[in-house]
Amino acid sequence: MQAYRFTVQDALDSGELVEVLAGYGGTSRPFMLVYPQARHMPLNVRVFIDFLVAEVGLPLG
Repeated sequence: MQAYRFTVQDALDSGELVEVLAGYGGTSRPFMLVYPQARHMPLNVRVFIDFLVAEVGLPLG
C-alpha cells in the first residue's frame, strides 16, 4: 500500500511495518483538511484539527 509517512511512521519505527520497494515510491502529495468555518465548531473537530497542526505541521489558513 502507499500511505502518507506520518500515518505509518510509528509502525515503521517499531518494526510492525517494513518498507519495501522504497525506490519506487511516489512523490509527496499535498495534504489538506477542509472544514466549514463555524462559530460553534464541535469539540471533536477542533481537537482533530489541533492534532493535525501539532503532529503533521499543517499550516492553518
